[in-house]
Amino acid sequence: MLFLNKKLASLLKYEDKKKLPFLISIVTFGGFVEILSLGILIPISSIVLNNTLIQDNYIFDKIFSSLNLTLNENLFEILILFFVGSYLIKILLLIYTNWYQAVYCFNFNKKLSNHFYQNYLNKNYFSLNDLSSSEFIRNSILEIDKLTEFLINNLRLITEVITFSIITIFLFVYNFLPTLIVSLLILFFLFFYYIILRSKILKIGLTKQKFENKKIQFLNSAFGGIKDIKMSFSENYFFGKFNQFNSIIAEVMGKNALYNILPRYLLEFILVVLLFIYLSFVKFTGLNFDSLSVALPIYLLAFIRLFPSANKIIASLQSMRLNKPSLNVVFKKIKEYQALSKKKNEISKKIFLKKLININIKKFKYKSDSSFELKNIKIAIKKGERVGIIGPTGSGKSTIVELLINILYLRHGDITLDNNSTRNFVNSWRSIIGYIPQKIYILEDSLKNNICLNDKYKNYQDKYFINILQQVGLGNWYKKLPKGLNTNLSERGINLSGGEIQRLGIARALVHNPEILILDEATSSLDSFTEKQILKNIFKLKGKTLISISHRLETLKNFNKIFLIKNGKLIASKKSINSFKNI
Repeated sequence: MLFLNKKLASLLKYEDKKKLPFLISIVTFGGFVEILSLGILIPISSIVLNNTLIQDNYIFDKIFSSLNLTLNENLFEILILFFVGSYLIKILLLIYTNWYQAVYCFNFNKKLSNHFYQNYLNKNYFSLNDLSSSEFIRNSILEIDKLTEFLINNLRLITEVITFSIITIFLFVYNFLPTLIVSLLILFFLFFYYIILRSKILKIGLTKQKFENKKIQFLNSAFGGIKDIKMSFSENYFFGKFNQFNSIIAEVMGKNALYNILPRYLLEFILVVLLFIYLSFVKFTGLNFDSLSVALPIYLLAFIRLFPSANKIIASLQSMRLNKPSLNVVFKKIKEYQALSKKKNEISKKIFLKKLININIKKFKYKSDSSFELKNIKIAIKKGERVGIIGPTGSGKSTIVELLINILYLRHGDITLDNNSTRNFVNSWRSIIGYIPQKIYILEDSLKNNICLNDKYKNYQDKYFINILQQVGLGNWYKKLPKGLNTNLSERGINLSGGEIQRLGIARALVHNPEILILDEATSSLDSFTEKQILKNIFKLKGKTLISISHRLETLKNFNKIFLIKNGKLIASKKSINSFKNI
């Protein structure tokens, strides 16, 4: 697209690209309306000053003759009417153009944000960065907002360059030499100013991006760990860090604001100097004052329009430079998502666990430079078995589960279901798994929606959900709720006990009647009595293959097989917790 940044253009939908020629057309038309209003000033000034410009000028003479206009008393009124009318049309066009640009850009923001979020949710596999909430929030909200600002300034640059060019061409035709001198000075100033500041502005953009990410990290820390912060008296530390990041952002944005306002006043100063030089030149050379008087209103009106336009061109270039890091980040992520979507889509099919799940992890690292590594882990799980995976914190137990459910991609090794790689049917594989994490997320929504998390089961009868609640030991609790399944739960489960939250997590995992249940430290934060009650409810479920991750042996008391993981390696495999007493 003409003038449009190539990376930005590639992110626009086809229907959005089709709208750009219309936008450019109305801007161009507005530029010609501006020329019309400036051109009308010439005969108006001539009539006011009783100048013979109209009669002496071949072009004006032909125009007036073709329109049957003569230098009578009505001509001045007609020209004034044309001038006011053209200016009114120009103002209406400017209002419409700015509105159209704003709607265009905000729709771009909506589509890109939706596309970004949808692609993130639809990914089969994630990296460590993908699982970082602060980075995802920054990318899906802040970076896209700044990219939208980049688009706004790119469009503003196009419109201002078109308008500036049309008016300048008119002035060249009207009076070549003064226009050439002024144009060269303005262009030199724009080029010199932008070249000096471009690297500084890019550095500001990168600094802002970096510390906004850190700011979000500390916001998340405050929301997720407020109890730890209060009990460790760390309020001042967290506030100090947050304030430090805010101060750095404020400082660099203050510099950027200075760089944005400087051009306007420098350009105004150049205009005043040029006007003084021109008037001095007229005085000392004895030029005809009548011709100067006719030209002066035209130049003044043109410069009133051109100088703000030049300032907007600089501001747009600076803003685009400032937000270029956001364009690079979003462009990279979108291209990653597009590359993944081009791969053959999985054909959804109904599968069953007939005999065996095999976990074969030859080696796995989150990052190539990571010191932690899973290595040579082989675990076989038969249908209907209760299998426990135990080990100290940081040993790699939860990473094994993330690989098992294909949240993380295993390059060296495989997870197979009855000797078939689960990579070939990720969604079908997940559909037979009920996953219960350590931390259950509670929506600020109804109990029913907290169990379902989607509309897939909205037509199921209430007794289906009540039966699940009874299975997980929430039958009596449910009876006390004022609105039953429609009772609203507070965000993060503030009005629920730890045991109730975990039981809701199990209910959520059971809603699609899975064959396999995975407990990822699901009871580790509960007291022994509550943990035993929850496990008792789970053991009552018939026909389930159970995989439990824990760091407590007692949790795995009634399991068929237990695997011990230490430092990313499989240390031992036993059939009961008693066999681990000497390890």
